Amino acid sequence: MKYLLLLPFLLFNNSLTAQMLWSNTYQITENFSNGQNGLVILDSGEIVIGGHYNTGNSSGTRTSFLLSADLETGDSIGFTNCTSISLCDERNDILVMGRNENNDIFTAGTQYFGNPNYLAQISGPNDLSVNWILYNSDLENVHHINYIESVSDGIVIIGKFSNIDYFAMKFNAAGEQIWSTRLPTISPSNVLKATILPNDHIAIYYQSGNFPNNSNFLALLDDTGNIQYNLLIGKTIFELGATNDNKIVALQKDDIFSGPYELVTYNENAGRTILDDNYNADFPRKIFTNLNNEIFIIDDVSINNEDKLKIHKLSPAGDSLWSETYGEDGYDYTYRESRFVNDQTIVFMGSSRNNITSANPKILLMAVNVSNLPTSTNNLTASDHHFLLYPNPGTNEIKIVTNNPETDQGFYRLYSLDGKLIQEAPFYSERLIDIQQLDQGFYFIKLFDQSGAIIGVEKLIKAQSNI
Repeated sequence: MKYLLLLPFLLFNNSLTAQMLWSNTYQITENFSNGQNGLVILDSGEIVIGGHYNTGNSSGTRTSFLLSADLETGDSIGFTNCTSISLCDERNDILVMGRNENNDIFTAGTQYFGNPNYLAQISGPNDLSVNWILYNSDLENVHHINYIESVSDGIVIIGKFSNIDYFAMKFNAAGEQIWSTRLPTISPSNVLKATILPNDHIAIYYQSGNFPNNSNFLALLDDTGNIQYNLLIGKTIFELGATNDNKIVALQKDDIFSGPYELVTYNENAGRTILDDNYNADFPRKIFTNLNNEIFIIDDVSINNEDKLKIHKLSPAGDSLWSETYGEDGYDYTYRESRFVNDQTIVFMGSSRNNITSANPKILLMAVNVSNLPTSTNNLTASDHHFLLYPNPGTNEIKIVTNNPETDQGFYRLYSLDGKLIQEAPFYSERLIDIQQLDQGFYFIKLFDQSGAIIGVEKLIKAQSNI
């Protein structure tokens, strides 16, 4: 395995905002359409993109592809035109893509402008063989799959049946259906947002009825698919996210065509808290929160008639901390998907098109560090409020060491690459951690003082044992 340092050393202070790590474009075909849709990040340090492009001309047959890139540098690792595997021979569009905790990659899509839909598991960016594939008849007459995401022991898909009812389904890694839940709807439109809470509960926003007389609902399902509440709300939700303490974060507003957004949280008892009733955004695309429940809102913005990408960071109370805009002059950046990695890095996927030549768009990948914490143990001193991990990479045990008195009676937490808590235990001046049972790959450790304040965060590489 190639071990990556993941991110270059960056030392931040509170006066800084965010740091561009890299930005790359890829021209996979001269007929590439603006249609890439899936983004996953594996614990091995690979970004995998799934999508489709037109062959022949803009209205020709669509062909699916998978592209992998290095998380540290953005350099392309591999590209596969999927016509050579059964997944893409049968189904020409990859519409959504996700992964579970075992790094299994799932794709869902449809034939060009038609049915049936499918859900498939593929081996990975290097092999790309299909482990299993479920077609329309296996999915209870599914018409469309809008959302796919991992939960602790499987994968959840959310979409619409042919009879226009919305659904949520859970599958295990073998493709076996665990449960299926229909949402109580009447003639819903295609508006749908969803997010998975840290406790594996599922928040789904949908509309019932026909525009402009539709009704807006926010449903919360528990980890067995039971509906905890189905809340009728008087506003249109544009984006959903989830906090580390299992609240739903929503950007919503009364008039979908004008006016500011309302930034709110909903708790698991349907209680609502308004964080900002006058939030300004052009076209919000994603909401992330870190382990401190700070909020990151990704926004499409127009500057001098050019489309750019914007990150806005807010406190857990909704107070603005900073905002930063990204984009190259003379180019339009179109957003497609993004992921939050290591609680500190946002990876964007989209397309970049030259405004002058109007050439075929290229795939855009971009990584931005949004943390105010350093990303390396280089040059640590007693006053740095950080710590050392060694050996790193490690195979069986690693040691956490600090000479900072603030760690007395503190604790540490070990997280997977996508931010899921794996281990938590008390910490004093040093401690040995058993990592024999961890899968090979990347993790990160946060150290807290006894009040719960973060002292530092460091990346851990679990190496393969030579035994």
